Amino acid sequence: MRSYNILKEKVARFHADPEIREILRALEQRGTTPVAGVGPGVKYDRALATTLKAHTFDVAQMAARGYEYERLDQMTTEVLLGVR
Repeated sequence: MRSYNILKEKVARFHADPEIREILRALEQRGTTPVAGVGPGVKYDRALATTLKAHTFDVAQMAARGYEYERLDQMTTEVLLGVR
């Protein structure tokens, strides 16, 4: 039970951190932006696969935006280690 309570406190700190919340909000917004007319909650099928294969993705633009996961991973580690 002690370990559970320790981790529960870490989760609360994680969710209360404004910088972490900002990253999560940005990632969620990106995840809800349709690509090739396809958004979240779409069932994968052959027609969808064909649509995505035909879509031209701007890889340079996607790379420039980044996904912030490395930064989020570092912040998560800092919360778990108690230095954030």
